[in-house]
Amino acid sequence: MNILIASYGRYHSYRQIDSLRKFAKVSAFITDHAGTLKSAKLYRSSIILCFFHGVSIYLRRNFNIDWFETLVKFSHDVSLSVKIIIFRKKYDVIVIYSGTSFYASRIVKMVKLPLVIERAGISPLKQRQIYDEYCRVDSYTPESSKRTFNDKLSKMEDELYLADLVLTTSVFSKQSFPEVVRKATKVIYLGINRLEASQGYDVNGSITFIGTDPVIKGLSVFLKIISTSKPGEFNFTIVSDYKFFHEKIEDLCQKGYSIIYMKSASKAALEFHISNSRCVVVPSRFDAFNMVAGESTSLSVPVVTNSNVGFSELVKKYGGGYVFSNNDALVDEFWEKVVDKEELLKRSNEAFLLSQTVSWDKYARELYISLKGLCGV
Repeated sequence: MNILIASYGRYHSYRQIDSLRKFAKVSAFITDHAGTLKSAKLYRSSIILCFFHGVSIYLRRNFNIDWFETLVKFSHDVSLSVKIIIFRKKYDVIVIYSGTSFYASRIVKMVKLPLVIERAGISPLKQRQIYDEYCRVDSYTPESSKRTFNDKLSKMEDELYLADLVLTTSVFSKQSFPEVVRKATKVIYLGINRLEASQGYDVNGSITFIGTDPVIKGLSVFLKIISTSKPGEFNFTIVSDYKFFHEKIEDLCQKGYSIIYMKSASKAALEFHISNSRCVVVPSRFDAFNMVAGESTSLSVPVVTNSNVGFSELVKKYGGGYVFSNNDALVDEFWEKVVDKEELLKRSNEAFLLSQTVSWDKYARELYISLKGLCGV
């Protein structure tokens, strides 16, 4: 079975592709416009990569970034579409990551190849609806951080209707899709990027928040949790681009709260901060899976999250943390439920067992079976 995968280069897509290659012949067409050249090098030996190396660096330094991304996206769309047309007889199925190329998705339908769209997120339009609602009611979210979603989301939504099969990473994500799309959607949980701890679980460790996008990942919720505790009683760690929340964090520090905060951290530093945590809080406004939650469980660290996070489905099934119905409940009940050390130790053991139930190989096996069924191979 020959598979062509088109992706805009998220880190976990390389793990998915590498695992799938154990079951089938896979070619990958990946653009560098998402800035993932560094992570791509890790898997370069086993994947066909299409990058704009020196050109991309030059353009980034010398031209408007929007113009650069438009150029690279155009080059990617044309190159991918040409590849599909010329080599269509070579492939049994095309898997396109949602948002990679709406143009290429239409080309796949024109050449009558089975099309699979992987949407590792919720419905684009539902995403905008949730985001706008939270920003409207959340006074902790600074006006300067609120963004306007453009027409690209509408195209990403339309793309889902073209697919013969839609893949997503949680039931929460699937339920956000239009009814017609849901009928063609299969849920396959992603694997976990396993981290290695240098020590055992620390029930007295820091309460930690990690999220690249502080607004969507719910940094404001985490700050509310901090503010409802007694100053100096607990240690907190924040790894996020906190610039919109810097003033609020500084204010909490001046009131006596013990907070370590940084914009980013290396893989080794993330392992250190997670492994030194009593729990990792994942209060995302919407999240189809959440890699940080998975990585935390691999270090036996309980996850505290809400039902808008896809990973919560695994926590509900296997244990390993606390799942609240929404962020209001998470804030209101956090200190009542997430301080008992015996309970935390129990959930720490569950967290590690949970991490053993999901893997990239398991993901790839389920994906391969689904693709075989679609193609009748």
